Amino acid sequence: MKKSGCWMLSVGIESGDDRILREVNKPVTVREVREKTGLLDRMGFKIRGFFMLGNLGDTEESMNRTIAFSRKLPLFSANFSVLIPIQGSEIYREVYGGVNHLDGTGEDDNYSVKNVSSFRHPRFTMAELDRFQIRAFREFFLNFHRFFLILDSVNTLEDIRKYTVLCLEILRNLLRLVRSKIKERLSRPGRSGQPPDRKSIIGRRIPPSRPTGD
Repeated sequence: MKKSGCWMLSVGIESGDDRILREVNKPVTVREVREKTGLLDRMGFKIRGFFMLGNLGDTEESMNRTIAFSRKLPLFSANFSVLIPIQGSEIYREVYGGVNHLDGTGEDDNYSVKNVSSFRHPRFTMAELDRFQIRAFREFFLNFHRFFLILDSVNTLEDIRKYTVLCLEILRNLLRLVRSKIKERLSRPGRSGQPPDRKSIIGRRIPPSRPTGD
């Protein structure tokens, strides 16, 4: 793969909690994820990890564990998504009993918008999951270790080009995420029946918690 020009691998890690991995039928353990990502790192690949927050069995502790786990792995980049049941998936059938909740269209082209409006997590509001997601991105990317990891990887002009493209892509995705969260939250009525303002949305944060053992 490296001879063909492959330099980055995207890995669906999903969670840093063994219980959650079992519940989502991921045939791997936290220990195995640590071992395999370490192997890929030693082979010279850059690794992009994909994580899912708000799994049906997730608790505050398990999501804190996932966020902390992402920082311990030799990842060059990471993406954190919030669970959205997709029509045809096992989770969708578990949540909706196989009923089509896509406005009767049967189309999945805009499933994220349509399903968010009807999906209710058993433990968290969507606003709480939004804050976990934003905190995960912040804690993963905004630290000196990540900055020096990128600098240490730059050896040629081609490295500068491809890492610049990657960083711009990450920045665009983060800005798109923030814009979509603000737009989505502004459309939701608050306790008073009125949509919250932008300052209240951006200002509320879930404080970082101490990393827990794996």
